[in-house]
Amino acid sequence: MFWQKVTEGLSFTGVTEVSVWQDVFLGVLLIPIAVELLRKFIVYLDRKRPLKLLLGDFFSPEKKTLVFLSQLSAATESAEIITGQKYIVKFPRPLPSVRDIIGVELRQNIDPVWSEGDGECLASIFNIFGKAGKIEGLEVGDSIGDWSKWSNPTISIGFSPKTHKLIEKCEPVDFVLENGELSINGHDLKLNSYRLNDAAIIQKTYIKNNHTPVLLLAGLGTTGTSVAGYFFNKSSADLGKLYSDDTFCLLLSAKIDEGRESVVLRAAFPRPSFLRIVTHYPTFMRLNKDSIFPQN
Repeated sequence: MFWQKVTEGLSFTGVTEVSVWQDVFLGVLLIPIAVELLRKFIVYLDRKRPLKLLLGDFFSPEKKTLVFLSQLSAATESAEIITGQKYIVKFPRPLPSVRDIIGVELRQNIDPVWSEGDGECLASIFNIFGKAGKIEGLEVGDSIGDWSKWSNPTISIGFSPKTHKLIEKCEPVDFVLENGELSINGHDLKLNSYRLNDAAIIQKTYIKNNHTPVLLLAGLGTTGTSVAGYFFNKSSADLGKLYSDDTFCLLLSAKIDEGRESVVLRAAFPRPSFLRIVTHYPTFMRLNKDSIFPQN
């Protein structure tokens, strides 16, 4: 009845077949829906797929991905652990007549603790993996209890003893830390942490004997370590487009007095493959505006 009335109302067009008008109305409804679904699918491929390619090795269904930070304990000058160490938490506690009063609360027996830079980098790591769809199987490892779990996918934050041990066990390692300076393969550039500067690296690599994936994010100072996580979170989709599941190394710099958002990508190794440069040319050109990739 409904379609018959619609057809009669539109009979001035010369079209009197009910099925024609049914097809027209369905097309009007379905085509915009199909276009929107296609747009969302393209966005998904553009954002999610590069992330999953970049981090896919860490999505092991059998083994947890362990994230290691420098776990700090209070100690004497001779490196003896201080038991019952006390800490304070400071916060504003203004009065109507005195605005600059600082309140203090006591904490104790909370060892080990993390540096602020390590914690900020850790938050960025969890954010990245959440965007990539890994919301389980990612946990903070214990520096002692989990030290020998070399077959677990591993992320190490900061130049901790764990990071230095992984540098020995992994291949490739495309950066060098020497005399307080960072450099990477394919470039003559060396960065230090003098005069309010800080530097950091991001290295994706594998343990030599079992091909376990490893990700290192470390700075010369705490700001550098925080910067490494911030940049990786911000640029992970671009890195996925250019490097997919290959290894890579990035060299970063930042201004300590300007914070994480001052980060600059100074150099990268290796140069992405020709196919990835061609298929993601706008991304390549945007990142390579300062010639961060080696020529050969």
